[in-house]
Amino acid sequence: MVQQTSNMTIVAPVSSTKRGFPMYYSLESTKVVYGKVLLDQTIALNLQARNVTKADIVDQVSKKELTEIIAIYKFLFSVDGE
Repeated sequence: MVQQTSNMTIVAPVSSTKRGFPMYYSLESTKVVYGKVLLDQTIALNLQARNVTKADIVDQVSKKELTEIIAIYKFLFSVDGE
């Protein structure tokens, strides 16, 4: 939604360090990138201003996994579990 209204894209780092924090999501559908998405360390970047193109994309998650990641990410912004 952020990218639909601006040039900003929310990105999260991926780490192969073994940690068990609730906001770290273990990638399952990727073929090249392995590790955990650190959802508590997201930033918004203007990828267009940084000249990032589709050719720069190394790997991607499945739509199902992206939906799961977003559902967990929303907990960071929920109030009283809503």
